[in-house]
Amino acid sequence: MTGRKKRVLLLLALLVVVAGGFFGMVLWLGDEGPISLSGFRRIRPGMTRGEVETLMGGAGSSNNFDWMQRWGGDAVGTSLSWGEAGRGGEYVTWEDKRCVINVWFDPDGRAREAAIYEVPEFEPTFWQRLRRWLTGG
Repeated sequence: MTGRKKRVLLLLALLVVVAGGFFGMVLWLGDEGPISLSGFRRIRPGMTRGEVETLMGGAGSSNNFDWMQRWGGDAVGTSLSWGEAGRGGEYVTWEDKRCVINVWFDPDGRAREAAIYEVPEFEPTFWQRLRRWLTGG
């Protein structure tokens, strides 16, 4: 192999490492945490409370709607429903400074409805917007 070919291969390898490092940094810095839109999208119908708690990073609070008084009408919501909600069972809430996720579990402890409420005043960071754009989320 000639010296020129070695330099070209070395330059290409360096370029791949730099590009990989950049995309890794974007994904790492843009991580929103479990209580976020990306965490909400991982909730599936029929998941157990334990499975949802694992996704959310811990236990939520049962039948707690205090966040509605704090946030008033400023929260923007999206919900998913996989059956009849509200008959027995319980609502469990996970909250952080940017959003609230409510999941209704039926009497058998299975997820049947989920909703996320985001506060519009918290704009995503540049890294979070870039991460959402790159990952399609």
